[in-house]
Order: sequence, then C-alpha cells, then structure tokens
Amino acid sequence: MLSARFLPRWATVLQGTGCALLSEHLSNFDPSHVYIRLGVEALALCGGLLVAETLRHARSKPEIQKRMHVLIEMGPVAIIKVDERGAIELANPAAVELLAPRAQHVIGRPIAGFLPALHHAVRWEAGPQFRTSIECRGHRDNGQPFLARVWFSGSRDGRGPKLAAIIADIGAG
Repeated sequence: MLSARFLPRWATVLQGTGCALLSEHLSNFDPSHVYIRLGVEALALCGGLLVAETLRHARSKPEIQKRMHVLIEMGPVAIIKVDERGAIELANPAAVELLAPRAQHVIGRPIAGFLPALHHAVRWEAGPQFRTSIECRGHRDNGQPFLARVWFSGSRDGRGPKLAAIIADIGAG
C-alpha cells in the first residue's frame, strides 16, 4: 500500500493482486474458500490505490487553485462573489472595470447598487445550491445604466448564503 503512492494505477492493482496470490499460496487455510479470501485480500491490498489517489488529489489542489486564480484574474469576463450581507466579497479586474471604471474598487460595496436583481438572489432559507441566469438592468458607479446577462450560482457555507456570478454587458440599459 505504501508503494501505491509512487506507482501508476495499473501497477498498484497488479502488485495488490500478486501479493494476495502469494499470501494464499503460502497460507495453510482451507482451500475451499480460496476465491473469497483472494478477492477480499486483493481488494484490501489494492485499497492503497485509493490512498494514492487521495494523496495525488491533495497535492494537486494548490496547483488547481493557482490556475483557477490566474484564469479568473486574467479573464475578460466579470466575475464576482457576494457574501451573506449582499456585499461584494471578491471581484476580478473585468468586474471592477464593468461596474466601477472610475472608482476602481467594488469590494465591500452592496451588489444592490450595481445589479439590484442579484441582491434578492442571496437567500437565507436553507436549500440546495442553485444555478440560473437572468437578464437585468445594471448601473455603473457613475450612474450609467447597462443591460446585463448574469449567470449565477447560490450556495451556503458555515457563515450563510453566498452567490457567485459571471456578468456580461449586453448593451445600453
């Protein structure tokens, strides 16, 4: 099982099965239940594969998060995250440029000032995560209206509801 961390999947399965066969060959157990013992032992030894996959996944998380962060920061679409109070918690540069081109900051400001329809999407009721899209009127910080297409997803964490949204300017409001 320890070598499963370093071996490819096929080698881990082969090694687990080989060890189970060797163990059965060297044992003094009743041969009438050989297939049951082989199956259970091979399954237990190949369980190292699960451990190896878990370790690989844990190692790749920071790398995946870094790639996602670069994609969000460098992307041309406006992406925001709204907290349980309806305040903007995270905004990429494209979102700042869309919503507040002069002020150059939106973090902590209420989403209702930019996209009133999203303010009502942050819900306190317990329920499953939802995903949908809407077209609505938006307002830049200078008061200039625009028509927005918004794809958003709501969820809950330990502190309350959250909302993530991708916003596209589709014309003058």
